[in-house]
Amino acid sequence: MKISVITAVFNNRDTIAQALNSALTQSHADIELIVIDGGSTDGTLEVLQGNADR
Repeated sequence: MKISVITAVFNNRDTIAQALNSALTQSHADIELIVIDGGSTDGTLEVLQGNADR
């Protein structure tokens, strides 16, 4: 069974990497993480793009 996690972010550069890591290191094998950026201006989008292949 696939689990999808959907979250919205805005200017969370300092915490988004930890949140991504937490969601993606769960014991369930099939996790889809969908992140919606609300126009961040602090580098959040760049952090998300850097983790897109995970």
